[in-house]
Amino acid sequence: GPGDNPKTAVWKYLEENQDFEIDQQLQNKLLITVAPDGYLRRVR
Repeated sequence: GPGDNPKTAVWKYLEENQDFEIDQQLQNKLLITVAPDGYLRRVR
């Protein structure tokens, strides 16, 4: 159903796990991606 997809799964995972964040720098380098908000960076 609505909200049941990979992108919302990543958002939910990030709410529960503070060790990672979305890697905006990589996403901005790619310009075009099939996985928006899908690249994570470990911060802890």
